[in-house]
Amino acid sequence: MDEFSRTPRVMMNTALATEDARDAQSPVALRLHVRLLAAAGQAEPCLPHEGWVDQSRLIKLTPSFAQGELHIAIQAQGYEALQRLAGREARLISANGLLDEALGFDLAGSALLVLRDDVYVQHALTNFQIVIA
Repeated sequence: MDEFSRTPRVMMNTALATEDARDAQSPVALRLHVRLLAAAGQAEPCLPHEGWVDQSRLIKLTPSFAQGELHIAIQAQGYEALQRLAGREARLISANGLLDEALGFDLAGSALLVLRDDVYVQHALTNFQIVIA
């Protein structure tokens, strides 16, 4: 192989590797699904006071109630979750369409969502997803 035909090949491979590296570093949208089921003896699911996790076990959600507000503390669980969530913006979107709320994770993988405390919001929180941009 002569030097002339080798140069374009090296340039093309360098360009492809640079593009692959850029794609690997760009954040990919991530969807975390949360669904609560009714406990035995209950007709409807209710928010567990001790908290619950999403289906992939990357986040833990902990509710607290204060003066007509429902506070949902969201925390990344483990190193992988922290790497994927820290510093990222997200949306909580309920399956029934009632909730579509913006939130942001800090560098420690924590987020806080403040909602009104009523039966409709609590029902919406039994089936939702958090979409990380």
